[in-house]
Amino acid sequence: MPTPKKIKNLNISERHTRQMNLTISMFLLGNEAMMGLVWTVHKVDYNRSSQTVKIGIDTVKSKLGTTLAKMRKLARPLAEYLFESGLTFRIAQIEFYVNKENESVQRIYSILDRVSL
Repeated sequence: MPTPKKIKNLNISERHTRQMNLTISMFLLGNEAMMGLVWTVHKVDYNRSSQTVKIGIDTVKSKLGTTLAKMRKLARPLAEYLFESGLTFRIAQIEFYVNKENESVQRIYSILDRVSL
């Protein structure tokens, strides 16, 4: 499959970040524990010197604590998967966080869900 021009024109670090974002999303989508939860991978920060991957997530209609707890349980298999895929040099430390600016969006959606019932 040919690479779209948009991706070809990105520099190496942007391309690597985009590839890592897609790989993490696909790994989490394929996991049974994450089924039924609504989430998106918003941002991925990879620090090569300390080998840490910080994954920012957004949740809209699912419980935030449940989503983070399930994702943290998948941190070790995800780190091994990224290493086997060649995206990290060694098994990295995975950290999940929630974007602070989107917590208000989640509150709005939860209020709307209560009102629509």
